Amino acid sequence: MAPMIRNTLAALGFMALGATSMLALDASASGPGGHGPPPFPGAGLARAMGQLDLTDAQEQALDALKDEVRSEMMAGRAERLERKGDVLDQVLAGEIDRAQLHKQIDAEAARRTALAHRMTDRVLDLHDSLSPEQKAELAELIAEHQERREQTQGEGQRGGRGDSRPR
Repeated sequence: MAPMIRNTLAALGFMALGATSMLALDASASGPGGHGPPPFPGAGLARAMGQLDLTDAQEQALDALKDEVRSEMMAGRAERLERKGDVLDQVLAGEIDRAQLHKQIDAEAARRTALAHRMTDRVLDLHDSLSPEQKAELAELIAEHQERREQTQGEGQRGGRGDSRPR
């Protein structure tokens, strides 16, 4: 195969590879210390619950939730790596299956949606187990976090434009 054709096919393959993995990048980069949105609605709530004085049963439920999220994220990551290899194989063979790529994107979106629903339900179940005092403390923690976030965004922190620079 001519080098120019091989290079063009490789470039197309890497673009296709980027498209198939783009859906999951935010999930794999999220979490404590990560970048991007949380892996599911309620993830921030679960992190905030970790700051409360929880009962042993609540601590165990929160730890189990964290373990399950970690396990699901690693499984999703392994699946994405396998799909990347499939796409590269197609590129090197010179035949990219467009329908298969679209099917993979749909499957990843469905997997992530199902995961988000399961994890959100787990967080809400844990929230239901909190005492009224714990719920009040949690509400305070979230309000403080939101206030800090609004202040830092308003000051142009974290790469944002903010209000501190002229427009």
